[in-house]
Order: sequence, then structure tokens, then C-alpha cells
Amino acid sequence: AVVSTQSTGVNFRSQWRDLAGWAPYNIPFTTTSNQAVKLYDAALDQLCYYYCDPMTGGVGETMQRMLAEDPDFVAGNLLKHCMELFVTDSDSARARFDEYCNKLDQKELNHWEQEHLSAIKCLY
Repeated sequence: AVVSTQSTGVNFRSQWRDLAGWAPYNIPFTTTSNQAVKLYDAALDQLCYYYCDPMTGGVGETMQRMLAEDPDFVAGNLLKHCMELFVTDSDSARARFDEYCNKLDQKELNHWEQEHLSAIKCLY
């Protein structure tokens, strides 16, 4: 479904892919939360198309809600840390990312998550 805003003429998606919606793309998520995955999709859409969705509260609120649904959602956490590193390039963002990476060492990451983690590490 698409929501149109008459003031800008821009069409925003209003329905987001859950775990089953991502399955045709062979993207493995290590969460069982459909809501976290839907919010991940909403955050990606806003970032890729550079807009703030009024229905989700913008990218920042979308990511906060996503991680509230599942604080251990690896793809969601990687997206959050990537944006922090990309946008702020601060020592505190690097420290938070390093702390998260140390926490990840205790988890089994799937190939997709490992590749994204490696790519984010290249940012600094």
C-alpha cells in the first residue's frame, strides 16, 4: 500500500515486509520479531529514499521502536551503529560500536550479518 501526501506529491509505502516478506530475497534475520523486521524495512526505506515517514516518526524513532521490539536484533543494531558512525564520525560512536562488537563475539552471526559487520568496520 502507498500513502500519498498532496503537499509534496511524494508517495510513501505504508506496509512493511515482515520475516515472510523478506524470505524471497534470502535475507536471514536472527530475530523472531515480525514487528522489528517491519520497522527495519521502514527505516531502510526512509534512508534509501531520503524522507521522514510521518506514520513511523522518522528514521530515528523508527530505529528506536525497532530495537525496543527486539534489543538483540543484529541487523537492526548494525543499521543503528552504521548510521551513527556515518553521520557523527565521533569517538563516542566508535566506542559504542566497539562495545557492541565485543558483545557480538559471544553470538553466532549468520553470513549476511558477518558481511555487514565487516563492511561497517571499514567505515573507520
